[in-house]
Amino acid sequence: IADYPDPESFLAAFYSPNPAGPNYSRFANVAFDSLYVRAIREPDEKKRMSYYISMDSIIIEELPVIGLYYDQVVRFSSKGIEGLGINAMNLLSLKNVRMKLE
Repeated sequence: IADYPDPESFLAAFYSPNPAGPNYSRFANVAFDSLYVRAIREPDEKKRMSYYISMDSIIIEELPVIGLYYDQVVRFSSKGIEGLGINAMNLLSLKNVRMKLE
């Protein structure tokens, strides 16, 4: 589970210079590490996302871990509520919640 809703929070777990805490798998890949450094220094969001996509492809190709846990969230509301949803962080955000006007 990530600390904040950004791919970097998930991919930091595979950056080899990170200590055993984040990098429990001890994954090491020179191309991945290079992309990680470029991504965290890149101010342009589009370019940064392209680095993250490349990093994700490396993880999928090398498969240092297998995800066995999938979090589930269930939220109940009355029929008169709209905009209540879920997000990748499972945070309860009420910013877009509204009562339906009939």
